Amino acid sequence: MCIRKTLLLLKIGDTQAAKDCLATCSTTDDNLNLQKQVLEALTHCSSSSLPTAVSSLQSLAKTYPSNPLIKHNLAIAYLYTNNVILASEILEVLVTEDEVLFPTLLFNVSTVYELRTEKARERKLELVDRVEEVGGGGSTGMQVGGFEKGLAEFKLA
Repeated sequence: MCIRKTLLLLKIGDTQAAKDCLATCSTTDDNLNLQKQVLEALTHCSSSSLPTAVSSLQSLAKTYPSNPLIKHNLAIAYLYTNNVILASEILEVLVTEDEVLFPTLLFNVSTVYELRTEKARERKLELVDRVEEVGGGGSTGMQVGGFEKGLAEFKLA
């Protein structure tokens, strides 16, 4: 329950209360411990301890290289520290290599395109095509998402 409460406190912007709540969490469950570590990094982000957040997320990304949410949060921490190129590389790899595309990822890739190029609209339309390919299901015949995404997620509306 403390993980959910910490998320809520971060969402409403009460960073200190989120830190305090997270400090009371104790668990032996590996999955919950990972969530706690990610939330600790996010509290560093929201309290402007960006170098600490980046190093924490880098460490987590090395330990859990297949976790897309850790990579996504690392990319955002890079954006906050003006490492737009590193952020862009991570986000684009997530779009091309992962089967699960979440709205925040698509929105953030679109934002990076706006920051990096004057041809952002063309890049975003290419992104729509890539996401549509993911939605087609490939050889498995399963539709994993992509084709049902809205224009707002690509910042085209």
